[in-house]
Amino acid sequence: MNRLVVVIDDDPEDLALMKEAIATVDASVNYVGYSDPVDAIQTLLEEKTNVPQYIFIDLNMPKLMGDTCLKILREADHLQHVVIAMISTSMTTSDSQALKNAGASFTYAKPNKMDGYYTILNSIFSNK
Repeated sequence: MNRLVVVIDDDPEDLALMKEAIATVDASVNYVGYSDPVDAIQTLLEEKTNVPQYIFIDLNMPKLMGDTCLKILREADHLQHVVIAMISTSMTTSDSQALKNAGASFTYAKPNKMDGYYTILNSIFSNK
């Protein structure tokens, strides 16, 4: 069974970068991207049969901030085992710790180069 990765990010360019990076690191992974965090959360809470193995969430988004998305997803029983990585343009040590305390599996600052995305994805995919 192929793995499913969901990416929630309001920036279409960042969604495209993640899609490309995921396809490069592991072409067998199915990718679903959401630019609207409210739509993403609603779908993830309703869909209980095709549960993703990994969810990447941008921290700073309009409508619904990433930390709120994390909290909502961690309250859903069917998403307890999902690896959730928080990613943001800037990720302070205190932000990282607060997000990990709230249930984030990983936290990252968005890389400046594609190699950085490859490194993050290889690290996460090899941990499971």
